Amino acid sequence: MDVDKIANVLYDRNNYSHFVDLLSINVSTEESEQQQQDLNTCELFTFGTFKQYFKYEQKYKLNLESAEKLAKISIIRLSNDYENETLPIEEILQDEKYGLTTGLRLLNELNGSNDDIESALYKLVIELVFQGLVNMTIDEYSQSIIIGEVKLLLDSYDSKYYQLLVLEESADIPNRSLSVAHKNLNQWFNDRLVPLQKETENQANVLEKEQQAKEKAIQVAQNTKKRKSPDNYTIEV
Repeated sequence: MDVDKIANVLYDRNNYSHFVDLLSINVSTEESEQQQQDLNTCELFTFGTFKQYFKYEQKYKLNLESAEKLAKISIIRLSNDYENETLPIEEILQDEKYGLTTGLRLLNELNGSNDDIESALYKLVIELVFQGLVNMTIDEYSQSIIIGEVKLLLDSYDSKYYQLLVLEESADIPNRSLSVAHKNLNQWFNDRLVPLQKETENQANVLEKEQQAKEKAIQVAQNTKKRKSPDNYTIEV
């Protein structure tokens, strides 16, 4: 795919998974500033949320359509991370991983809306539910959102297939990186399972020695009993 066609992909309201698009882009060293921003935005949509947008804001250029899409992607990320959980609205808006508070404010500014942040969030959640992209229920009584099973699983980052242009793997997307996940899994294995395995082996060795000692004691007792018992009995009349 040519770089100048990225914008069409970014504005596609039915496409929220852009990893294949990212890999198919023909990158050259002669992109215009707008094309480079579109390429950066495709990377952001693939792996990031509003948090990364505001961190590297100068690398992107969002309009109303792309800001709304990034808001929806951030909410879908939330649904991926908190499957089958219930989260208070306040906690969702305060969670810096998604940057929804500042992101929704930006969205309101771009579309000239006077909605409060909670109402803007409700509107996007309802749209995503009708699109079949999230399984969420708004509980207005408890001011929370009930998150069900994942409907759309967004992409994870694998450095074998793609090298990041703007985002930093360990700083920006550690919970979406396969290599970081693999490293954490190995660390957990070494910190938790290896010591547990050694402890289990030690306990097994102790039990085995105790069992051997018991068997030896039983054998000694049986041999002692045999020596004390006469082999033949003589009956005199």
